This record gives sequence, C-alpha cells and structure tokens, in this order.
Amino acid sequence: MKDKIVILIAVLFSYLIPNVRVLAEGTCSYKDQADLNKAAGKVETSYSFERDETGAEYFLISIYNVVDNIYVDVESETLEEAVIATPSGSTAGVYSFRVNDIDNVIKYEMYVRSSIEGCQGDLRKLTLTKPKKNKYHDYDECKFEDTEKIPYCQEWITKDFGMTEKEILAKIEEQRSLKQVIIDDTKNETDNIRASNKLELLKQIRRYAILGLSIGISLDIIFIYLKISDIRRSSL
Repeated sequence: MKDKIVILIAVLFSYLIPNVRVLAEGTCSYKDQADLNKAAGKVETSYSFERDETGAEYFLISIYNVVDNIYVDVESETLEEAVIATPSGSTAGVYSFRVNDIDNVIKYEMYVRSSIEGCQGDLRKLTLTKPKKNKYHDYDECKFEDTEKIPYCQEWITKDFGMTEKEILAKIEEQRSLKQVIIDDTKNETDNIRASNKLELLKQIRRYAILGLSIGISLDIIFIYLKISDIRRSSL
C-alpha cells in the first residue's frame, strides 16, 4: 500500500514539475519589464504628405524605433487589413505604410506590445490623427496674402468646421475685414508716431538754429566792440 502511495506521489510530481518550470520560464522579470518600458518609451509616430511618380497624392504614416522584443499594433476603423509594425518588417527601425485617403480625417491608435513570452500586454498607446485636404484652401477667397493664417483657408485640417459653405465664406470675409482694420490701425499709429517724431525733430532743429543764430549775433557784437576799441585806441 505504501509503495502504491509513493508511486502515485511520484507520478503527480512528474506532471507538476514541468508545469512549474513553464510557469517560471513564462514569468516576466523586472529586467525584461524595464527594458520593454524603455524601448516602448522611444517609439514615435508621424505622417508626411507625399506624391508618387504618377503625381498621385497620399500620406505616409511612419512609426519609429520599432526594435527587438516589441511590435506595434495599429488600429483604425478605416483599415481594411491588419497593420502590425514589427522589427523584421521595418527598415532601420522605421515602419511605414501608405494611406491614399486625403479627403477624410483618420484617427489611428497604436499599441506598443511585447513579443517576449510571459510579458504580454500593452506597454504604451500612441494616437495619430491624419488630416484631410481642406477644399476651401483652393477657393479664390483664400488666395489673398492676408488669408494665409485664417483657419478656414489652411491647406490641411484635422476636424470639420461644422458650417455651411456660405457661413465659412462669410467667416473668411469677416476675418479679412478684421485683419484689415488691425492693419489700418497699426498703420495709423505708425504714421502718428512718425509725424510726432518728425515734429519733435523739427523743434530740435529750430532750437539749434535759434541757438546758433544767437551765438553768431553775440560773436558779431563782440567782434564789432573789439574793432571799435581798436579804432579808438589808434586814433588817440
């Protein structure tokens, strides 16, 4: 009976020990976690507007610092297939993909994750909003020099204006008029300052002219006095 119990315990241990070993191997160490957090902290993303050899416009979305032991899962409602940035699919740590849609704002959520067994889970989340082409940028109302910084005339926008075309064009004209008033006021103020400076300069010139004239007259009087004194002495 005792022998059977010993055999049974040995069998149980033979099943448990491998499981314990796997669990230990699958545990994420502090060092692994620290290294993963450091790598995840360096991941960055950006977009750039491009044209291909045919002249077609598109956006290039890039993810930087995709290194060993991490990958980036890209999510968006517009994606037709999964986009996963891995070290093997990157060039010098940079993973890029093309987006042909330039007419809609698209939000991308990027999850930096670990590829180390036992260290699964999100390490970091990045959000990138791709802008869209603003059709009003090409309108005649936005072709003036004073419309460059008006929001409704920017070439790329990240949100809709929520107004009708008529309202937007009215806003553009309103902001142009406001800027012109500011420019006119600034010009008038500048002109006033210049006029004031000019008047002050004329006053100073007048003062110096009067002073110079006074000195000249005084010198003439002294000269005449000295001449008269010489003439009197010579006549004696």
